[in-house]
Amino acid sequence: MIKEKQAEDLFCRENKNKLAEFSELDNNERKKFRHYKVIDGVLYQRNWLESRIYEDVIVVPRSLRKFILEIHQDEPTGGHLGVPKPIREFMGNISGQVFIRL
Repeated sequence: MIKEKQAEDLFCRENKNKLAEFSELDNNERKKFRHYKVIDGVLYQRNWLESRIYEDVIVVPRSLRKFILEIHQDEPTGGHLGVPKPIREFMGNISGQVFIRL
């Protein structure tokens, strides 16, 4: 599902295309995309936790963000007991991409 949704997402498609051309990019362009990689057709971003420790996280396409937030919001451990206001506030303040930790 994530692979198909990333294929429909402009940000994900552009990043995957740039990574496919990585060896042809100039140094400035390479710096922009060095924290991304594609594994089995899925786009990941390197998320630095400490100076030499990182984790690869899935780049969540825009079309799945609300779905993922709602799933976690509705769980008993979600913390807001199904109140939709925090989701709207969070969705309205997103800048950049949303990631899923594996």
